[in-house]
Amino acid sequence: ELSEEHKETATQRLLLERATMDETAPVLSEEEF
Repeated sequence: ELSEEHKETATQRLLLERATMDETAPVLSEEEF
């Protein structure tokens, strides 16, 4: 089970990864969706 702190960290990591992917491969994101 995850504590609230772990949930926040996981969420921030996911948001950061999404932001990084959007910056590095915007074309791939458009092709996928």
